[in-house]
Amino acid sequence: RAWAEQRFQTIDATELESFVENCKVVMERVYRTFQRLRLPEMSSLAHDTLNDIRQFRKDVPLVLLLREPGMRSRHWEDLGNRTSLILVSLASEHVEAGDDASPAELTLDDVRRMLQPHITQVAEISEKASREYAIEKALMKMRQDWESLALIVGVHQTGGRKVIRNLEQVFALLEEHDSIMHGVLNSAYRLHFE
Repeated sequence: RAWAEQRFQTIDATELESFVENCKVVMERVYRTFQRLRLPEMSSLAHDTLNDIRQFRKDVPLVLLLREPGMRSRHWEDLGNRTSLILVSLASEHVEAGDDASPAELTLDDVRRMLQPHITQVAEISEKASREYAIEKALMKMRQDWESLALIVGVHQTGGRKVIRNLEQVFALLEEHDSIMHGVLNSAYRLHFE
């Protein structure tokens, strides 16, 4: 119950997924053990707890989708438009969920109630956010590569002209980035970056 009542903004989705899976495995063992020992009351309690875990487990995919690191305000806006909900950002900023809940107070239960019926739209937008994030990271890496590359300039032996000494490194980087850019340009998710 603690996860369901936790502020959504503070949930680590991968930690939640791991925790729920571990709980399920442990409770399945506990349930089988109580059955084998013929302890009906304990077995019933373990069975009820296991059912609660299985029920809660159904919400984990929604949390993973919404806590996608690539989710930006444009994705939240798109999700709001598709679902007719007023969403600014559940990731770290604000959500307007009506008069009775401030953004800081939204829990996993609140988010589940609002967005579980729209899981298909959430999945589509999260996928888009993930793909755009991959492009964003690739572009950032390319920029960092060029910013960290030091051109070694020397004087040519004959004629005294200045020449770049590390051309092999420059051409290797150009070739690598050309390959990356071909992938980016062929991606349907590039439109945001044009």
